[in-house]
Amino acid sequence: MGGEEDYNWDIYPERDAIIIGTQDMLLSRVLNRGYGMSRYKWPTHFGMLNNDCLWIMDEVQLMGVGLTTSVQLEAFRKHFGTEKGTDTTWMSATINHEWLKSVDFKHESKDILTIELTENDNLKQGIKKVLNSNKVLNKVKMNEYDYKVLLDEVLREHSPGTRTLVMFNTVSRAVKFYHELNKSKPSVDLLLIHSHFRNPERAPILKRFLETPGNNGIIVVSTQVIEAGVDISAKTLFTEVAPWASLIQRIGRCNRYGEFDLGKIFWIDLLDFKSNNYYSPYSEKDLSESQSILLKIDGNNMAQESFPKINSSLGDIDVIRPKDIIELFDSTTDITGQDIDVSRFIRNDQNSNCQVFWRDLADENSLKDEPFPKSDELCSAPINDVMTLVKKRKALGYGIR
Repeated sequence: MGGEEDYNWDIYPERDAIIIGTQDMLLSRVLNRGYGMSRYKWPTHFGMLNNDCLWIMDEVQLMGVGLTTSVQLEAFRKHFGTEKGTDTTWMSATINHEWLKSVDFKHESKDILTIELTENDNLKQGIKKVLNSNKVLNKVKMNEYDYKVLLDEVLREHSPGTRTLVMFNTVSRAVKFYHELNKSKPSVDLLLIHSHFRNPERAPILKRFLETPGNNGIIVVSTQVIEAGVDISAKTLFTEVAPWASLIQRIGRCNRYGEFDLGKIFWIDLLDFKSNNYYSPYSEKDLSESQSILLKIDGNNMAQESFPKINSSLGDIDVIRPKDIIELFDSTTDITGQDIDVSRFIRNDQNSNCQVFWRDLADENSLKDEPFPKSDELCSAPINDVMTLVKKRKALGYGIR
């Protein structure tokens, strides 16, 4: 769910089912306002997903307001009752238990069962190897953001036959560095990964990314897209400073299995630079908190460090309350003919991207006969970049609609 459905699971309520989906598609359904579906089915999914279910929320540090909504929904099910029992599991390597103490769940949160590695688990050789994997942290010395300095550092530290990750906080910086790297023509495989690819282009990129590096190794330039959901290991990692929860995820990609005698982590301190334009998409406060932690352990083996607790908050978010969920029982429109907007309870990220597609046309008159775009044709892109492209292309006489 969130891609293409394989079968109509909802017409067989008596059967067991494992439903995998995005927070947009699943949380909207459990709020009785399912995205991408006929409104007459809203109550069906609303009832089925609030009863006789085990909800598993993975990588909750990325969910934002969706995490609080999932906690509140658990509180509502306990308070109002359901025909069949429903439980929720929240999973993350960087969870803050304060996130689960929402306004209507703060008392129940005391009884949450925490599952983590036991002492016996920690004694197992395979787990010990992972937990004690060596990785030394060092700061990249730059007075101003200089791609040439960073390029030289990356090429110098890369080890043949291994994977080097270079992680940026924005797509624009990742793309710019990749072009600089490509122009230097190093004798090593290069790969660029970010969220602005179409599905057909993304598939071979991920395949190459997951393959074992060749004799010369591979340098992967990436954004946050590989922070979660990718089981990959690199001997060398370069990363811009980011919120601590994000950095923990990135650090976990270095010498992940303890397969190298020593992993190397290099961090770029964005707060060292005069311009604050490099902070986006994060706040100066979050970057400053991470900076203070990294400066204390800089030059040390991170396997021997005790990482501080994740203290970051979820920020200012809209919290769904009992009054809201009761109003959502009614799926009719309001007096203006509009539906209640549940998006504020599902995502709170400021997404300034749009979906674009392009085709070769015989002439401009054939545009009206073109079918609606398929999902494989859609490419996510920043609105400002698209507007700049449109203005430039129109000035050159290209047909853009």
